[in-house]
Amino acid sequence: MLMQTGLTVGVWNLGCVVSAILAVFISDSLGRRRTLLLGITLWTIGEIIQTSSYSFAQFIVGRAIAGFGNCSTSTFCFTSSLLTHVLQAMASPPQPPQLTKPNASNPTEKAPSS
Repeated sequence: MLMQTGLTVGVWNLGCVVSAILAVFISDSLGRRRTLLLGITLWTIGEIIQTSSYSFAQFIVGRAIAGFGNCSTSTFCFTSSLLTHVLQAMASPPQPPQLTKPNASNPTEKAPSS
């Protein structure tokens, strides 16, 4: 019984690991909206297989499909929101450089040339 419980949980996580790796490539080829729809569809199919399963093997297959669909959706949402902020931070500096006149207290500082 303990092995079945561990396998049930582990297969979900295995589906998540595989989808986390593949979600990047899938979203590049399908786009944002289709990737989300694919993930939700796979998740639903996996849940239907789990609900209607009559053997443990069928339940495990449904669990893997549902884990893949669930994590592909959540991984894609997380990476797209995270990367948006990272790219914005990389594209624009936090403070624009300020061009000032030479400091009166430091006569060795040169004024910027035009």
